[in-house]
Parts: sequence; structure tokens; C-alpha cells
Amino acid sequence: MFKAVIAKLNEPFPESHTGKKNYIGTIYIGGFVAAFLYFFNPFGLQNMPLGLGLSSIIFGFVSTFCSASFSLFVGFVLKAKTDEPSWTLWKWLLLSMCLVAWVAVGNFTYLLFSLPESFEWSNYPLMLKQTFMVGIVPLVVSGMLIQMRATSQNQKEAQSVTALKNDRARLNNNNATDIEFEMSDGHVLALNTVQICAIEAMQNYLMIYHWDNESNALQQDIIRCTMAKATELVCATSLLRCHRSYIVNLHRVTNINGNAQGLRLAVDGITEKDIPVSRTYIKAFKTSMSECK
Repeated sequence: MFKAVIAKLNEPFPESHTGKKNYIGTIYIGGFVAAFLYFFNPFGLQNMPLGLGLSSIIFGFVSTFCSASFSLFVGFVLKAKTDEPSWTLWKWLLLSMCLVAWVAVGNFTYLLFSLPESFEWSNYPLMLKQTFMVGIVPLVVSGMLIQMRATSQNQKEAQSVTALKNDRARLNNNNATDIEFEMSDGHVLALNTVQICAIEAMQNYLMIYHWDNESNALQQDIIRCTMAKATELVCATSLLRCHRSYIVNLHRVTNINGNAQGLRLAVDGITEKDIPVSRTYIKAFKTSMSECK
């Protein structure tokens, strides 16, 4: 049982929302806090100077502000990569608990401002303890449900794409294209799209996984190039960007599976890793696999 829980905690967790969706999520958090305080009134808010209703709304606004600032901190300061396999359930839980603590700081600060005679910072640990006691079980359960739901959805997507892949005619390479990549030493790496298995971003460099016909073996070459530039070079070919850090050759995909973060591709020639397809690119990948000739 314990090993099963540990294994579950170490499984990939769905990518956190960014941008507009992320800030909509902070509004939901504020709304939940306001509604919870108003209907359950766990801290006697009817004794607040502004009354139960208005005080609950203010706590909701404070919670929204704290959630938004925390999101900015995680995204722009910590630069957390939530679409990588290393982003697991336990990391999401830890981050969520830090968020709870930060929201509690904001709300407790408001209490100190509103009722300085009744609260002092020495009371904060007790408030935080009560907050975690109320929220930790729903947090863990919701995290597991989110993970399971995303895994189920992506596995269904994988089966759907696999069916499209198996139903269409055998791929041919009549539309193969020659692509030239500039090497850092001034040389040019000239490859046919048939040879390229995948491209992986490595900061300001790219790792090109390609099949060498002479040695009949997979080769790996590092070039100085951005993923955006590579995406332009492979446009209208069998090579498709499927992740923030990966481009894959659709002709080379041998198997498709799914986990909580998206699809996972087994690629002919690459045995040491699967190529991820993040949720953002699943629709385009599915369309391209059905149309690829």
C-alpha cells in the first residue's frame, strides 16, 4: 500500500494552467474562500467591524491577490517547468501547500489590520494548522482525481490517434524534403526529412536525432539554433512540433501512449526515451497524423 502511494506521488502531474486560464483559477480560489467563510463562518467573522458578508468578500479578494502573486512568483522567478515528466503529483501538492500558506499570510495580515487588539503574529501558526487540517485531505484527493482524469483522457486520445494511424494507408516518403541546419563551426548539416527522427531543444541549442544511412545507426548532432527557427524550417513536412522542447517525425512514430501530461511517443531509432506530446499540441498532432502521407 505504502509503495503504491509513493509510486502515485511520483507519477507525472498535468501541466498547470498558464496565462489567462491561470488567473481565472485565482478568481475561483478567491470565490471559494469567500463562499466557505460566509456559509461555514469558522472564525466568527460576524464579529468583524464590516460584518460577515463584506468581510468574507474582502477575504476572497485578498486570497485572489495572494494566489495571483504566488503564480507570478512560480512562473517568472522559480520558472517552474510544469510540462516536463519531472513535474509530479508530490511537487504539485508541495506547491499547493505553499500557496495555502501564502494565502493564509495575506488573510491573517488583513485580520491584524482589522482587529489589531484581538490578533498578533503569534496566532498565525495556529491559524495555519487549522487551515491545513481542513484543506489537506481535499487537496490530496483533488490532486489524485485531476491526475487520474487527465491520464484517462490522454490514454483515450492515444487510442484514437493509434486507430487513425493504423487505418490510413502505409506511409510513403515521396514528399521527403532536404533541410539544411547551420552548425556552430560554420558547416552545414544537410538532412532529408526521412532521416530525421526527432529534434530536442537544449536551451540555445538543438539535438538532432537522425538516421545515418552509411553506418545504419542513429546519430545525434548538436547545432546552435532556436526551436522557433527549427519549426519554420520543418514547416509543411512530416516533422511536427509536439511539445515546447520537441519536434517529431510523424513517419517515425511506432507507438502512442498517454499519461497525465499528454501523449508519449515511441519513435523508431530512439530507444532511450519517449517523445512527449503536451496537451497544447494534441489536437494538431492528431490532425497531422490523420493527414500525413
